[in-house]
Amino acid sequence: MLRKNSRSRIQIGGVEQFLLDHQSILARIARAYSRNPDERSDLLQEIRYQIIKSFPSYQPDRNSSTWLYRVALNCAISFRRKADRWSAPEMDWESIPAPSATQEPDPRAEHLQRLIELLDPLHRALLVLYLDDLSHAEIAEVLGISVANVATRLSRIRQQLRSLHDKEQKA
Repeated sequence: MLRKNSRSRIQIGGVEQFLLDHQSILARIARAYSRNPDERSDLLQEIRYQIIKSFPSYQPDRNSSTWLYRVALNCAISFRRKADRWSAPEMDWESIPAPSATQEPDPRAEHLQRLIELLDPLHRALLVLYLDDLSHAEIAEVLGISVANVATRLSRIRQQLRSLHDKEQKA
């Protein structure tokens, strides 16, 4: 059985429990890279497959969530590139969720999601990690960039999102 200690490191055990323990992270990454429910399901399946395939190379002395983010984000970015290469530029009407009778969707969250989708894959990954409350040091380790680069890119992303928002407001 897979267990995590207080530093979120994997101890000896199986990958199944690891996937269960981190399913919310995987869902957030999949949601950030795909709005279509069927495509999102395919992406989640591909991420799980890559984690299972890569699990033997995991180093127990490393932080498990850092390793997980790196594998999942690399998979999501590759998946998105392949999907973009083969997709037709038409609207997928079935991917638009039907309004829920019990819960009113937050238009600000939907607007932010649309703006995030306009970012390039690296900036989208950086923002997903930031919104998951990872520190700049953890983000740097996951993405393989410096801590200063993380801070600079986050600042530029905020400016870019503000600019996109302002353009939409004027239109």
